[in-house]
Amino acid sequence: MDKSKLMMIIIIALLVILLGTVIAVTVFLIGTVGGDGGEQPPLVVAALPQQQLSISELEPINLGDSPIATHLAYGADGRARQVRAEVIIGIDPRDEDAFEEFMSNFGPRVQFARSIAITIFNGLTYEQVRTPEGQAMAAEMIRDSLQEAFNTNLIVAVSFSEWVVV
Repeated sequence: MDKSKLMMIIIIALLVILLGTVIAVTVFLIGTVGGDGGEQPPLVVAALPQQQLSISELEPINLGDSPIATHLAYGADGRARQVRAEVIIGIDPRDEDAFEEFMSNFGPRVQFARSIAITIFNGLTYEQVRTPEGQAMAAEMIRDSLQEAFNTNLIVAVSFSEWVVV
């Protein structure tokens, strides 16, 4: 009987140590992740939905006098593919002051905007852009990058008047 009592005491002691370790780790992780409560979480402000403009209400701007012709990223097949696209951005002209300011700043920087579009194309593969959904994704990525680069929300659309992927 002495052996079984000794084994029972050892098992209970190990369980107490295991339980204490689990509690200590949990308290440590809660303290690390939870913080001290003094910090306020960042305030998230939801963007108000913008009124959808029709295509006829947008001011179109071509990114350069000629289409963009550049390489796409290498795909899974290891082949180099190319895209040729005439990129047109749609500008919201409703706020006349902001529109005029944007146009005066954008005009000399069209080549910069064009380079942003080329960079986006260089990061996409043929498999990503061969479908209409992929084309729309590329347009959205270009729009978002241009909005960020020019620090404006006046760029509301990007479309392609020419689109060839080979």
